[in-house]
Amino acid sequence: MFPSAEARGFDDDARRKSRTDARPSRRDISGGETDIYAVLGAVDLGYRVILAQDALCSSSDAAHDALMRLYRERYSQQIELAGAQEIVDAWR
Repeated sequence: MFPSAEARGFDDDARRKSRTDARPSRRDISGGETDIYAVLGAVDLGYRVILAQDALCSSSDAAHDALMRLYRERYSQQIELAGAQEIVDAWR
């Protein structure tokens, strides 16, 4: 069973368009969990995602490593991995 479109955060086209017209062109994501849903959700909406690879973790080292490898190898055009300090320096 797949979640409904609304459960995944996709409404009708007009609502999605109104939310995305003024959005920034990228998202920087960090947090306590290597969250595939937030990351791939941002990719699905057309964002360029930058992950602070040294600011992410998971309850499973194997799952974390597998996701980082997936982001690096399969989604290299949409997702960039960088160190937190490198991201902060780029903002300056």
